[in-house]
Amino acid sequence: MEDLGTETIQGIEARGHRTITTIPAGKIGNDAPIQRTSEMWTAIAPGLTGLVVRQVTDDPQVGTMNKELVNFTQAEPDAAVFQPPADYEIVNKEAPTPACPSTASFPTVPNPPWSESAGQNFAPIQEPPPPPEQ
Repeated sequence: MEDLGTETIQGIEARGHRTITTIPAGKIGNDAPIQRTSEMWTAIAPGLTGLVVRQVTDDPQVGTMNKELVNFTQAEPDAAVFQPPADYEIVNKEAPTPACPSTASFPTVPNPPWSESAGQNFAPIQEPPPPPEQ
């Protein structure tokens, strides 16, 4: 990994790192070593730390790919974007009746097995008999 220092990209101070990965000859069926290079530039300004502003990847198997942040602004967004349309109307409706009956309509079971008074309905647990002698 190589430190590329700092650079201003789209008005944002960023620090870059370059990583070079080499795949040895014969490792994936290649006749010669393959060298992949990747650069990552991330913002270092407070509030933007970690924001990727540029990424460059050079891989001989797939080509070169460049990604860069463009048209970036830290200004307040237009408030109109967050306003409902002029013809927007709030409508209050009752919720539809559920397709399944509520649990209130289920019959209750007197003295279910988990109730305190249910203990009288069950025989006590007995120890198993000893194994037969041989």
